[in-house]
Amino acid sequence: RYVFNEQLNVTAFVGGNKRWTSLNRSYGSTRGGLNVPGLYRVQNSLERPDVFNTLNQREVESIFGGLTLGWKSWLYLDLTGRNDWSSTLPEANNSYFYPSASLSFVFSEFFKSNVLTFGKLRLGWAKVGGDADPYVISTVYSSNDNFGSNPSFTVPNTLNNLDLKPEETRSQEIGIDLRFFDSRIGIDATYYTGKTLNQIIPLGTTPTTGYTRQFINAGEIENKGYEISLNVVPIRMKDFSWDITFNVGKNTNKIIELNADDPTLTNIPIINAPFAVSLNAFEGQSFGTI
Repeated sequence: RYVFNEQLNVTAFVGGNKRWTSLNRSYGSTRGGLNVPGLYRVQNSLERPDVFNTLNQREVESIFGGLTLGWKSWLYLDLTGRNDWSSTLPEANNSYFYPSASLSFVFSEFFKSNVLTFGKLRLGWAKVGGDADPYVISTVYSSNDNFGSNPSFTVPNTLNNLDLKPEETRSQEIGIDLRFFDSRIGIDATYYTGKTLNQIIPLGTTPTTGYTRQFINAGEIENKGYEISLNVVPIRMKDFSWDITFNVGKNTNKIIELNADDPTLTNIPIINAPFAVSLNAFEGQSFGTI
């Protein structure tokens, strides 16, 4: 941190991290029924039980930094940047950078008022990146039960994608923070808009291809809405205070586009159960329409 003439404050930081995630899951089930009725244990399986073990691993390496500029006590600019390298994305697309910027203007510093204790206007912009779940890039064989004494392998039902790109979300917001009567009443309001691009989703496909779904980058989803918070302190004493907070918010979700490479794709089933309702992604409607 550095101070120029007690008017300009500069604070900066830089860093890096490496994150490992490992999930080891074991589970089993009986086969052919139970030897002893009512004894629900894998060891009580009539036939050789099914026992599975899965290991999911992910590594993300990152560098990041930030810069804060403060002019006197009424204007603040915050800048951040981060770059990630993820092991769950193809090597050609495993790096993604996402910055942010925000500007705050404390206008209550320019006048004295017995009513308005504090007033701040803020603007913000950010871009956030995201990677995929582990093991959705290469399609490999899955092991089955032995066929007699011979090992057996099969092609999985999901087609992975060697050309996946990182997800990206861009958002903007404007807000105001007002406090009245020595902060006995406070109002914080925010309006925001955002778009998510290149979502990594499992797309349902015809089984005649040999797969029931495939991973693709698709979608441009827009979110916009507002959040308002009202804080009231009806009682404030030396050893006791009573705070009441009311919150209200609304978000509007809309699918702008599903796949720019395929204009005929206007509907994606998200969850589709036979002979039942399904959750879908329709262009022009909200994500998850029933």
